[in-house]
Amino acid sequence: MINENNKFVPHLVLVEHYNKCNLRCPFCARTYMDEPEKKLDIDLATKIFEDLGTWIKKCRFDLTPIAEPFLNDLLFEYVKLIDKNISAPYIMAFTNGIPLLKKPSLIFDFYNAGGHQIVIDIYTPFLYKPIMDMVSNILQRLEKIGVHTIIYYDNKNYSVDFYTGEKTKKVLLYSHKGSKKYLVINQPYLVEARGKGVCRKFHNMAGHIPPNVAGVDYKTKPFRYCMRPYRELVIDYFGCVRLCCLCVWNDIVLGKYPEDGSLEEIWNNDLMWVYRWFLRHAKVKRVLPPCRECSYHGSFRPIEGVSKPDFINVDDLNEVYKYIESTQKKYLKYKHRLYFNCPWKRDSYKILTLDKFI
Repeated sequence: MINENNKFVPHLVLVEHYNKCNLRCPFCARTYMDEPEKKLDIDLATKIFEDLGTWIKKCRFDLTPIAEPFLNDLLFEYVKLIDKNISAPYIMAFTNGIPLLKKPSLIFDFYNAGGHQIVIDIYTPFLYKPIMDMVSNILQRLEKIGVHTIIYYDNKNYSVDFYTGEKTKKVLLYSHKGSKKYLVINQPYLVEARGKGVCRKFHNMAGHIPPNVAGVDYKTKPFRYCMRPYRELVIDYFGCVRLCCLCVWNDIVLGKYPEDGSLEEIWNNDLMWVYRWFLRHAKVKRVLPPCRECSYHGSFRPIEGVSKPDFINVDDLNEVYKYIESTQKKYLKYKHRLYFNCPWKRDSYKILTLDKFI
């Protein structure tokens, strides 16, 4: 049953369908997660996208796990399932580009399956020239199937048309664009610096990055409002619905699909109600774990409100922490092993008082 005071529809569905990567970027939590290969079972994926189709009509789908999506041979099957079950999807995948360099046909397979946007994030400068050469070689083929190719300069916040060189301030990343197709080459690193620096700071992924990694912003923002639990539904290869995409260790699992109900019921359940209320209305927005360790800036205006939970005393942090812990007992086997004994987070889940932040 969904409480109408906590009923929201996601703007984004992020599917963590795979858990392996061919790079070891120091600012990515996947670098510190050594696990056997896992991928989202196609039968479970079918149920997930059929369920989503019953209550989501227009939505952006991000098939980028904290891993390399094009290493998963089931990627295009997921794309087809989304295209089949959702009325107006916008399907995206972010990649480091290495699989595409080895096999450029993967790009066309993605668009032909129903995908809309591929973003090649160039995290390592030595990949810049090979990727640019590869895209140049297939540019005419991309144009024939209606794919617009642009370069996004992350450090300058503008885009350049790959073919004409025309500049535009319009940022094409992270947006629903109807049915338009794009190939975006994104440069998070300053290519000209040859690896000596980054043009922006990366989030600490809710505290899951070890301390003192270059290029990572460790400054937490306890008073900053965050919209992620209002806007994005995150589901992994187990069928676990997470608090948000930065909760990569399954720190907070809202529920497991289909055992705990529909995805709409799980995403709008009482546990999410507590988090949404704290993030929107509490004096200290990020007093609950793992939000209190997160450096994500929030980025969205606080346009949605949520009523105060009536089943728990949110003014008593001890009661709130006990409630959260009680909801997580059944999901312990789905949490990453570092959740229980992380060298840099051993004390992070102890109960904190407001004195810590004020």
